[in-house]
Amino acid sequence: ESIEHLSLSVLLGPLLWEGWLTKAGESHKSWKNRWARVHAMAEKDAPRQDAPWVLRYYADASSKREKGRVVVSDATAYWECELHGAGADAARPAVFLLLPDRTWTFAFAAPRDRRAFVASVLAPGKEDGDGDVKGGITRRRRRRASAVVKEGWLNIGWGGSALLLSATSRRYCVVLTTGFVLLFRAGPTDRLRGFEEVVAVRDADVLRAAEPDATASTNVIGRAASMLL
Repeated sequence: ESIEHLSLSVLLGPLLWEGWLTKAGESHKSWKNRWARVHAMAEKDAPRQDAPWVLRYYADASSKREKGRVVVSDATAYWECELHGAGADAARPAVFLLLPDRTWTFAFAAPRDRRAFVASVLAPGKEDGDGDVKGGITRRRRRRASAVVKEGWLNIGWGGSALLLSATSRRYCVVLTTGFVLLFRAGPTDRLRGFEEVVAVRDADVLRAAEPDATASTNVIGRAASMLL
């Protein structure tokens, strides 16, 4: 690791996981294959169990030049799904990683690769009698796994912005058990190019159903919010 990626107070800790993943871009949603490593960072005077877990990604396994990083220990929740169009003809196993400032999308070549990533980084092993898991990381390291409560098409009226105050648009909504709504421009067969943003259910009052799909018997967001809150 080159010195410009370190500081005097932060040093690389143990390697938790490494391997290939395919990362979706933030704005244009293009896919890039990246070699990634996740380390538990050793911070000066910080308890080991509280050290941040950082995913750094590179052009390939031999590259020393970091192309970006994600503090995966800051993730609020994650959702495992199958993505169509993720740099391949067939659907690929993927993970939506929900952080406060961005939702990251990672796709993997095979289900076993995603299982290894989730088991090592997002839901590390069982605790021992003292409440610790392998590597001395406590149960606080476990991210909240999400399952789908309800999903479907909905015409959305956007609020909270003078520019979009009167705008109405059709979105595919996926409501998760962890209290988030994922909004897509396209349906479940094209979640890659369609993903737009995540809204917390508690903040779903910024979205109002303008004209729910005629085939839908309920308001997707409103019904899910009443189930979750």
